[in-house]
Amino acid sequence: MIQHSFIDFNELWSNSEARLAILITSAIVLFYICDIICRKGIIPAVKKITSKTTSKWDDILFNNDVLINISRLIPPIVLKVILPYLFSESHTVFFWADKVIDIYIAATATRLACAIFNSLYDISNENQRMKNRTLKGVFEMFKIIALCIGAIIIISIVIDKNPANILTGLGAMAAVLMLVFRDAIVGFVSGVQLTMNDMVRIGDWITLKDGSADGVVTEMTINTV
Repeated sequence: MIQHSFIDFNELWSNSEARLAILITSAIVLFYICDIICRKGIIPAVKKITSKTTSKWDDILFNNDVLINISRLIPPIVLKVILPYLFSESHTVFFWADKVIDIYIAATATRLACAIFNSLYDISNENQRMKNRTLKGVFEMFKIIALCIGAIIIISIVIDKNPANILTGLGAMAAVLMLVFRDAIVGFVSGVQLTMNDMVRIGDWITLKDGSADGVVTEMTINTV
């Protein structure tokens, strides 16, 4: 006699460990499906749309780096929305999963911001009026600000504190921070002055009396020319 064994799903669901494993697996599968949709669907669609336009700025703005970071940002956001329906907010898994998702979103959003600033800089280089301006130092400063904001948000998530409280604590360390970022701040101010007054352009020949510089300006960053 052949005995057929069937899985009792009600009994399986009543088992807390099995239910937890099913929910975690469902969350991972959902994350993976969203990732595939973004990489195989959204990114090719956006590239196809931008390639058909006559303007060039959209191809630069929605470059591969920007689109990849956007695609990496969508799945954790979807998972964060679905997470309360999978686990109780008092559950340990919900606490740690929510914290990890928040950290991942903050880190990915920071990378996306830096990628967008890189794209904006490339767009400015395509503009005939702006291509010779000293804008790289300005955009690098924006990237530093984005990284600092992202770091503050991630730290606030890890220690479970309000970012405003961290900024208040950093206010007391303003003198130390200004000392650490002195070169970056001075370079940023100098870059703004060079840009506003149109003092130096890429392609200009600079010669110093002491012989420390004698050549064509090819790039101007926060700290170097």
